[in-house]
Amino acid sequence: MTEQTSIKTGAIVLVTAGIMILIFFLQSLFPVLDDMLALKASEFFQEPWTILTAGFAHGSPSHLYGNLFFLVLFGIILERLLGAERFVYLLLSAIVIANISAFFFYTNTNVLGASGAVSTFLVALAVFQPRMVGIYFGIPMRMWAVLFFWLLLNLIRTAGETNVAAEAHLFGGVFGLAVGLYLRRHGYQRPQPSNHKKKEPTDISEEDIDRWEERHMR
Repeated sequence: MTEQTSIKTGAIVLVTAGIMILIFFLQSLFPVLDDMLALKASEFFQEPWTILTAGFAHGSPSHLYGNLFFLVLFGIILERLLGAERFVYLLLSAIVIANISAFFFYTNTNVLGASGAVSTFLVALAVFQPRMVGIYFGIPMRMWAVLFFWLLLNLIRTAGETNVAAEAHLFGGVFGLAVGLYLRRHGYQRPQPSNHKKKEPTDISEEDIDRWEERHMR
C-alpha cells in the first residue's frame, strides 16, 4: 500500500478559489465590503490588513473568472512542484509584493484582485519550464510565448488609460522572475510524507547467540 500526503495535491489552490468565490458573493450582498477589503495606499496605516485581503476580493464577475482560470491553471502546477506549505507562502508573498505597486502608482485608488499573484505564477513557470505548454488568449502555446504576450500586453496597458492595474501585474511578474530563477538554479524538493514503517526484526545468527552467552552467562 502506498503512503499519501495529508493534504491532496491542488487542495490549497481549490480552497483559495473557493474563498475568492465566497468573498465575491458576500461583496455582492454587502457592497460595503469593497471598501473594507480593497487596498487604498493612502489609508494603508489605518487599514493594514488590506494589503492581503485585496488579493482575495474582485470588482466584477469577469475579473473574478479570469483570475480564477489562471489561478487554477498555473497554481495547481506550482503547488505540485513546491508542496502545499511552500505554495501558501508563495501565494501570500505574491499578493503583498504585487500590491506594493499601489504605493507608487495608485495611492488614492482602491485596488482589488488576485491578478498580481497570478502574474507571479505565470512568470515563475515560464522561467522555470519555458517549453511547457500553457494557455493565453485561449490558445495553447509554450510558456515562453505566454510570457512574451503577457509582458507585451501589460507594457501596452501602462502606456494608456485603463482600469487594469498593469503595474501590479509587473510587480508580481518581477517576483515571479526571481522565483523562477531560484527554482532553475537551486531546484526544489517536494515535502515528503513522514515514514513510519515498522522495523523488521533483525536476523540473529547462532554465532551472535554464542557471543552473548559467553559475555553474560559464563
